This record gives sequence, C-alpha cells and structure tokens, in this order.
Amino acid sequence: MTPPSSHSLREQIREHIVDGRSPAGRWKPGERIVERRIATELEVSQTPVREALRELETLRLIESRPTRAYGSGI
Repeated sequence: MTPPSSHSLREQIREHIVDGRSPAGRWKPGERIVERRIATELEVSQTPVREALRELETLRLIESRPTRAYGSGI
C-alpha cells in the first residue's frame, strides 16, 4: 500500500480539526489548539498539522498567535 501524499494527509488533519473529532472534543472560541498534541494524537509529524492550521488560519477559522493557535468556534 502506498502512503498517503502529504496533501491528502494535510486535508485529513484539517477535517479532523474542523470536525472536532479529537478525544478532547470540539474546541470552543478562544481555546488553545496545540499543534504537538494533534500530531501525537494522530501519530503524524508536526509539519502536516502546521500546514493544516495555516490553511484554517487563511480561511479565518482560527487565529494564530505567537506559539498559540486559537479556535473561533469551529
């Protein structure tokens, strides 16, 4: 089986974040989204998680702050 491309992995991670499918549940407005925690949870490196978070920031679904990413009620 071929490993998924980083593009599809990034999309899966983005959906995971948006859908709130994490064991912690959905993020509330202002709640901190921890890149390392998501990477550990999904057993992936932080790079595709970072890319997914950047994409969500571009869509204005999250707001990034130095060393922190906050949800806006995804």
